[in-house]
Amino acid sequence: MVLSCNTAKPLIVIEHYLDLESAKIWCGTHPLACRSDPSGDLLDFESELRTAFATDSTCTGVNVAIAPTATRRDRDSWSLLLTFDTQKSRQTWRLIRMVGPSPAESFSGDGSATEIARSACMIVKRTGAAVQ
Repeated sequence: MVLSCNTAKPLIVIEHYLDLESAKIWCGTHPLACRSDPSGDLLDFESELRTAFATDSTCTGVNVAIAPTATRRDRDSWSLLLTFDTQKSRQTWRLIRMVGPSPAESFSGDGSATEIARSACMIVKRTGAAVQ
């Protein structure tokens, strides 16, 4: 039997500034459907997302931070990016694990804040299927 000493908790970093740029681009192409500054809508959705991570038992053992406060990424870390559309409650997302300068794994989908949190936690904890 081989025992592992690796007890580091995976880290999911919500990439706020990249999400905000995505929201600004969306608003630039849909000016009638968007406030002049989408940051309030994005902050509201990110708050829902943080609440979903904090309250879903699937996420037990996972650390979540918002960039740029997550400056140390020397452990198992994943970037969560949103393609934020202010008109939708379901958002398109991408979860990327980086190894050095290159992406090692990438997953994506769309969903509510609760669905995104649950999917992200299942992926980083590897509780779903082994995808190769």
